[in-house]
Amino acid sequence: MSDHHDNTNKGALFPPYSDQRLLLSGKIDVEGDTGYFAMIKRETRDGAPVFDLYQKVGVMFSEAGKEGRKENSPDYSGPLDRHPNHRLAAWKQEKDGRTYLSLRVSRKQDGGGGGGQSNGNGNGNGGFGGDQGGRGNVDDIEDEIPF
Repeated sequence: MSDHHDNTNKGALFPPYSDQRLLLSGKIDVEGDTGYFAMIKRETRDGAPVFDLYQKVGVMFSEAGKEGRKENSPDYSGPLDRHPNHRLAAWKQEKDGRTYLSLRVSRKQDGGGGGGQSNGNGNGNGGFGGDQGGRGNVDDIEDEIPF
């Protein structure tokens, strides 16, 4: 019997590997569609440098200290840029001494628009954060500049 687990609308984020480093971030226009991107440097198993390009898909805001927050409420949440009727929620988790964020995508509820601040164009805070400077930590997300 197959042990199939449905991961639809779920995910996880882990601290970066020690060889991953945020190099650059900015905007790229493709056929009139502007997106925010980040370049992450890493190494192959042979030690050759590789530069991965990531596109911003949304923004998340801390839910800590919000009035009326329930114990099982997410630690972070926010809108998804290309899915305006959905939101992303994240909970801090720990397993085998490793801290990570457990993610869930859901449809927005009526009356709730997600927390945080927006620049008015649906792009939240714009680009990506600063230099990771080594292995990150999920707790770093509370810093003024995440990651």
